[in-house]
Amino acid sequence: MIARKLVTSYGLGRIPVYVRAVGDVDVETILPADSENDVRELLAVQYQAVLELLEPERERLIELARDAMLNHSVTIAREGGSDTVSL
Repeated sequence: MIARKLVTSYGLGRIPVYVRAVGDVDVETILPADSENDVRELLAVQYQAVLELLEPERERLIELARDAMLNHSVTIAREGGSDTVSL
């Protein structure tokens, strides 16, 4: 839904255009074909960016998820300390 609002209310598609007010856009809103294509393209580009970001860390993420399920908590160590989140 955020991508739909970015394209239709903020004009962040290929061609900047205002279609509807932010509050008037939801997943049921029928969009012009050009706007719908812009939404799909925006989502495809961002999906690819996320894959490229996460893929190198795949094994660490799987291990983190496994630990979270088994221990019901996640500890994230970082420079200067660590944080533990109970699930």
